[in-house]
Amino acid sequence: GWYQDGPQLTSSDGEGDDFDSLGFNFDSLGSSVSINSDGTVIVAGSPSSDVPGTSAGSVVVFKRSSLGWYQDGPQLTSSDGEGDDTDLLGSSVSINSDGTVIVAGSPNSDVPAGNSAGSVVVFKSSSLGWYQDGPQLTSNDGVGNAADQLGSSVSINSDGTVIAAGSPLSDVPDSGAGSVVIFKSSSLGWYQDGPQLTSSDGNPTGDFLGNSVSINSDGTVIAAGAQETDVPEGGAGSVIVFKSSSLGWYQDGPQLTSRDPPDFDFDEDEFLGFSVSINSDGTIIAAGSPNSDFPDEEDGSVVVFKSSSLGWYQDGPQLTSSGGGSLKHLGSSVSISGDGSVVAAGSPDSDVPGNSAGSVVVFFETIDIGAE
Repeated sequence: GWYQDGPQLTSSDGEGDDFDSLGFNFDSLGSSVSINSDGTVIVAGSPSSDVPGTSAGSVVVFKRSSLGWYQDGPQLTSSDGEGDDTDLLGSSVSINSDGTVIVAGSPNSDVPAGNSAGSVVVFKSSSLGWYQDGPQLTSNDGVGNAADQLGSSVSINSDGTVIAAGSPLSDVPDSGAGSVVIFKSSSLGWYQDGPQLTSSDGNPTGDFLGNSVSINSDGTVIAAGAQETDVPEGGAGSVIVFKSSSLGWYQDGPQLTSRDPPDFDFDEDEFLGFSVSINSDGTIIAAGSPNSDFPDEEDGSVVVFKSSSLGWYQDGPQLTSSGGGSLKHLGSSVSISGDGSVVAAGSPDSDVPGNSAGSVVVFFETIDIGAE
């Protein structure tokens, strides 16, 4: 069975990690985590770390040795040159397969053009340690970047050459519609690969596209959540798939939505796409719908979508979990295995073993029922 591999991993930013009078420590290490393919390197975000400024944020790398886990060098930080307080670097993190390239979101960074425009920072490993690979990566939506919060979500492909970053409050094509930005690596450094990716659901205002993103192994398929999509009902949420071609990126089919059993209605505020994860070859997507009311109020669910020659389809009913009371919010986080046969989903408010103790639910695929 499973066992805990050593003590909890912690870190100090050197700026005071003492608990306050209520017993809270606000460095928030572990707010985001990502592990490499062979499980020997972990990156963890600490967005409220006070280095180099108050809640500037940092990223911590842990490595596995024969003696156990250890912190690999000092906390990784970045400066946007505009004052680093509340940049929240580490709000999102992703590491490539061999554990040598890390991408971290800094959604409150004030670069390039306004408060909380957001940015993405890349760190690479060398024989001398970790270093920042070029300047912070930013994007311009052409209508003012304040509060776009680029970097709210990030995902990097296997070889560390393609990054997808969510900008959920981008005002293209409409206020708060959200977008996804692709960055690629070249011999000259990182560059934005084409315009921001958006979706047209007919009423994109406030959809928050990019609140979650996941990229496949070779960096050619991206799944992005739009948790506030009003298709088919307000806040029902959706998942949008983008694919790469010789002509650039394009949306692969309509937005992916789901219906609640037993009446199979579309319900408001279910937030499908709150979390997303795509498998290695980009043919299977798991999406969380934490406010789904099936089987009980805000129990939450996970929806699996598969690709076929006819397009994307929902593979079976929504996945739910029994026990743990209502308001479990299953699907607040999801991760799918490389071959797409196993899905792990977070249920942070499950009452097992105690009130809102939280749990993780694992789903295995048994029979592929095919396209419906």
